[in-house]
Amino acid sequence: MRFKIEKIKDNTWCILARDTLIPFYKLDENNIVLIDSGSVFFAGELLRFIEENGLHVSGILTSHTHIDHIGAHGLLQNKHHSEIAASFVDSAISSNKNELIDACGYLPMDMRTSMWRTVYFNADAVIMPTDTEVTLCGTKFGVLQLPGHTASHLGFVTPDDVAYLGDAMISHHSKIAYAHNLPSEIATRENILKTDHEIYAFAHKGWCTKEELPEIAELNQKMIDEMMDIFTEIIDHEMGQDEIFLALIAKLGIDAEDPMKMLQSRAYLAGYLSYLVLLGRAKLDFIHGCLRFSPVD
Repeated sequence: MRFKIEKIKDNTWCILARDTLIPFYKLDENNIVLIDSGSVFFAGELLRFIEENGLHVSGILTSHTHIDHIGAHGLLQNKHHSEIAASFVDSAISSNKNELIDACGYLPMDMRTSMWRTVYFNADAVIMPTDTEVTLCGTKFGVLQLPGHTASHLGFVTPDDVAYLGDAMISHHSKIAYAHNLPSEIATRENILKTDHEIYAFAHKGWCTKEELPEIAELNQKMIDEMMDIFTEIIDHEMGQDEIFLALIAKLGIDAEDPMKMLQSRAYLAGYLSYLVLLGRAKLDFIHGCLRFSPVD
């Protein structure tokens, strides 16, 4: 794994890894506050990279408890004694082994149970749904409530007026972008456009100015619209979820022999189907105890 450090603005920097951006705020030359800690699959490598660059993680701000965002939380709390801030919901999930294992639901059980020690953490600061700021390591950060990708997804604003949006938006086109609740995600995106920060950073991946933000928001909506059109095209007769899923991966050219891609893509399915039904573009019935989707007459 190759990492590199880039400056975003003033004391706000980031670590770039694969398709992931991990921001951090410099408290001084050596001590930093991370915003998320990247994927569990490169947690050890990230820890080594941080230490090789003479950095000490004094604190971590948590956008949400997906394994590509809290991958090194546990390692850093144990080794660097990092103070960690998380939402009220994620604070409860992260401190309970069973809840944390369940939060990695699309992964096989053996993989979930083997990785929980890496991500398990206890929150030192709990961020409530009405909070607009949090103080960590003596530094005040703005808090953005960004539900949609997950129910309690958070963004953070550094003292340099860099707003990190986590997964509330992505900066590039993706075949399938995950959302726990698509209507909430769309509303959150509209609310983000009403904010006024100098720079906006995305976990996947990069950053932009306020002037460039509407174009990225439009791209995110376009991805949802495209997926709605694909689902509408696929559901041309009464179908179950498995049949829809197989047609979807064939349509999108997703490698059916890659177990991780298949598991991840399957996890994305429910949110889009629920939204399709909500929009009145498909019908949902229970037939012989099974969910069946049909085209609208």
